[in-house]
Formats: sequence, structure tokens, C-alpha cells
Amino acid sequence: MKPQKELQRKAIHLGTVILPMILLHLSQRDGKLFLALLTAIAIVVEILRLEWEPFKKVFNAMFGDMLKEKEVKNLTGATAFISTALFCAVIFNWNIVVLSIFFLSIGDPVASVIGSRFGKITVFGDKTLEGFLAFLLSTIPIAFLYPLLPLSVRIIGAFAAAFFELIKTPIDDNVVVLVGSNTVMQIAMFFAAK
Repeated sequence: MKPQKELQRKAIHLGTVILPMILLHLSQRDGKLFLALLTAIAIVVEILRLEWEPFKKVFNAMFGDMLKEKEVKNLTGATAFISTALFCAVIFNWNIVVLSIFFLSIGDPVASVIGSRFGKITVFGDKTLEGFLAFLLSTIPIAFLYPLLPLSVRIIGAFAAAFFELIKTPIDDNVVVLVGSNTVMQIAMFFAAK
């Protein structure tokens, strides 16, 4: 993917910060319904772009250059993001889920841009220490500003999200960061309550 298209992709990713802002104003029940609706829409779009040629042409004209190679014939990161957010909303504490979406929406594009532009110290594959630090530094302020969980849980969550973004796995980053950070924060919440 060309650097300009990668920047456009990350700008769209950063725009997903609107999602947790909306979820903050919804009850857990309504938030789950909203995520379920978005997931259903994403799945329909995926089916249409993969199976129906007229839709595929329109989709590719608009977004084709921004797709990663592995996404051309598979699910996109956007669908992985929204469906995993729904999965987490069903399993984990609602306030933890919303915070983890904030972390991913802000931290991932910042880490990607800083890591690809200024990254010198590689850690896992193409992941860099600079990208990790950029993720962490962009999410720590969110942790301090988010009032709905104990501060210790929020800080641990920011570190966990940055760590899970750093590691290299065959699973989509969106899935790894959301499930990983939710799990760690849920455990931290258990100990914070004692």
C-alpha cells in the first residue's frame, strides 16, 4: 500500500474515535444493540464486496487502494474491529469495553504513523519501539480523562493495549488489542475491587 493511502487508512481509523464517544452516551443494552447493528451492516458490506461484482467495483473504486493485501479477498480490519467490539461488549464490563475502543481508535493509527515514519528499533517483525511508545503516550491521557473506572485499571489498560498492539500474531490487530486489553482490565478490575 502506498504511504499516502496508508495515511488515509489511518485517518479513517482515527475517525472511529466517534464510536466510543457515541457509546459513552448509551446504556449498555442500547450500546450492544448499536454495535450489533454496525456489525450486521459491516457483514452485509463484506458479502456484497466479495460476492457481487457491481458493488465490488464501487467499493474498490472508493476504498480499494486502502485495503491491505490480505483484506482484498478476506474480511477487512473495519469488520474485525466492529465485530470484536460487539463480542467484547457481550463478555466484559461495559465501561472497560468503551475505554478499550478509545485506546484502539487513537493508539493504533498513531503507533502506525509514528512507527512507520520514525521507527528505528524493531521489536516484533515490523513493529517498532517508537510505535509502541507513540501508542502508549497517545492513550495515557485518555486513561486519565476517562472517569468511569479506577485509575489503576485505566493505566494498566493503556499499557496492555500498547503491548498487544506491539506483538506480532497472525490474528488481526483489532481483535488482539480489543480482546487482550479487555481481558487485562477485567482482571485488574477484579483486584481493584478487593
